[in-house]
Amino acid sequence: MTFKWNKTYTLVSIMIGAIVAAVMYYGTTYWLDPITTELKETESVLLEQRAVILQSEANEANEDELLAEANAVRDRLPTEEAVDQIVEMIFLVENQTDVTISQIALSGSEFTNESGLYPTNVESIEYQITLSANQRANVERFLAEIEMIERLVEVTDLEITQNNSEQVEATIIVRAFYNQQVIIN
Repeated sequence: MTFKWNKTYTLVSIMIGAIVAAVMYYGTTYWLDPITTELKETESVLLEQRAVILQSEANEANEDELLAEANAVRDRLPTEEAVDQIVEMIFLVENQTDVTISQIALSGSEFTNESGLYPTNVESIEYQITLSANQRANVERFLAEIEMIERLVEVTDLEITQNNSEQVEATIIVRAFYNQQVIIN
């Protein structure tokens, strides 16, 4: 069987090709392009949402860190005198350093920030501590431990007396700070 190609077959082939091309053009323009555009928009929205989620997680971590820092500040500089906290810490240091506290008294002196070395609105309460120890090293260790306690304190006056070769007495004035105007929520 011999097949003869003529003009009709050529026209039919061109028509079929044109129809296929028209269907492809119509399919991509009116069906595939809107779906592709919608897919790209959805991907961009998802990326934005992922960025928002990551930022909120980072903010949560920062918020936790800020809260921990605020609690640490509150422990070191409370908003009230917290006399019981200071006395408790002093007795704890006494037990750790082999000294004997004979007296703790509130000092009546007023705190003035004339030198400008302290922040404004910071108030203080002073304690006079009279103690004795077997060695001068124990008194020095007591002083070092007092300055390292959690509460913000400073030793403002120190008087050490060596009674005999085995007995040392000391009078220490410790200033503990607080700020009633700072409120951390």
